[in-house]
Amino acid sequence: MKKRIILLIGSILFFPLFSIDREGSVNIIETENTSLQEIIEAYEKKASGFYEISDFLSADLLSKKEPYLKKGLPQEPYNEDDLIYFALVQNTGIHITQQAIKTSEADLESAKAQRWPTLSTTISASYIANPADPIAVKAGSIMDSPMPIPPEDIVIYEGMENSLYNFALKFEQPIYTWGKINLGIALAQKALSLSYKQNEKTRDETILHVRALFQSLGYVNEILSVLEMQKKLGERLLVHASENRQAGFLTESEYLSIKIRLKEIDIALATSKEQIGSLLSDLSRYTGIANLDISQLDCKPSKIVFLPWAQKEAEEKSIKGNTDLQIGLLASEIRKQEAELAKKQASGLPDIGLQIELSYGGSRFPFLETDWFGQDDWQATISLGLQGVFIGNKALKADYIKAVSEAMKTEKQLQEGKEILSAHIRESYLSLSLLETKIEYYQLKQAVNNRELLDKKTQMDMGIISEADFIETMILSLGDLAEAYALLAEHQSKVLTVEMLLGKEAWNP
Repeated sequence: MKKRIILLIGSILFFPLFSIDREGSVNIIETENTSLQEIIEAYEKKASGFYEISDFLSADLLSKKEPYLKKGLPQEPYNEDDLIYFALVQNTGIHITQQAIKTSEADLESAKAQRWPTLSTTISASYIANPADPIAVKAGSIMDSPMPIPPEDIVIYEGMENSLYNFALKFEQPIYTWGKINLGIALAQKALSLSYKQNEKTRDETILHVRALFQSLGYVNEILSVLEMQKKLGERLLVHASENRQAGFLTESEYLSIKIRLKEIDIALATSKEQIGSLLSDLSRYTGIANLDISQLDCKPSKIVFLPWAQKEAEEKSIKGNTDLQIGLLASEIRKQEAELAKKQASGLPDIGLQIELSYGGSRFPFLETDWFGQDDWQATISLGLQGVFIGNKALKADYIKAVSEAMKTEKQLQEGKEILSAHIRESYLSLSLLETKIEYYQLKQAVNNRELLDKKTQMDMGIISEADFIETMILSLGDLAEAYALLAEHQSKVLTVEMLLGKEAWNP
């Protein structure tokens, strides 16, 4: 008995993926006077439920479920699709990736704008408290007679007025940048594609997490119900043990051993309840539903399903459809383009550009004050310029070397990712095959347990064995049933894992 309880606790701890009582199940701790017959009937229902959801002959193939968005707001109790709806609408991670898409779109528009001309203006107005006075050469200041030189006053500088206005309109157009602008646009387009792919990954993973958590709750809650039955039987067994100890048929050590076994059931119960709380907390985080409680959910253990693809087909589909690989491929292409851009920047080739500037500077406000045009204070300039580091730059060359290294590193990581992905799929298919064999084993074992319980019940009714002997057998059978539900949970977890590894390609014909 002790070994079975430990195994059950291990199943709960290591298979955290997957609920609430099956329809028609009986809560056997509702009263203190639950009869043994009621416990037997509750056990029979749970055993029958296990056969129903683990029947390989009636199992369905895994199929795509879409769409999840609905016309109206879902109402309690929520099913799996309802929770996915809330997750798609309220999940913080999805909202973050959606904002990242907007940022990437803005970056792309900014990159495209680099190839178009820019028109800028500068305006300033100044007041001069002590302007410069006029400068002039007076008549006869060089030679006064017989002929004055100069013959009349010559104004060299007319001086300044108290006001000064400056206007400039500048037009700039890149002419040739050796492909840097086009590379920048291509990089921004790849970055936008990466943002879309990351949003798709977050959305798909959120859906799978919600499905896994919801189904986990079904299995764990069913295990909890089995443990409650074990506890009730353990309490009845402890009553018999206490009577036998008082009558001298049971030693103190044997009596304490039974109490320890009952306490082990309490530990398993507490572990299951703690796990249900953890699953609900995670489900609340993914769906955005605050303080989600199991009473708000309509869930039960999921029926076993099989994958519709052979292992080889699944591996081929994963190479095409796995979202992480697609993200890695985009990242590799971005790194290569970054290296190409860094190479051009480090080459020292100058950019060629055109600049046209129309400016005015004077003491009269254009178009508003008289004689502003007569001051002849405007200018028009057309310039063709080069900008770049002709001799080269060690820092830019270092950036290029670094970019090449990062590109090669990303390429190797992508290749490694493909190998890891194939290995995960092979391992998942092997695990599924093993789990299906184990489930078949527990189906047979459950059939044997049911027959043994029937025989023990007959013997108990005939007085051949005591109720304590029958209870002992039933507790062991319940332990097997709990382990069987844990195997179903792990099987469903592996199925969802393969679906996630294949990505969108899983549902392409």
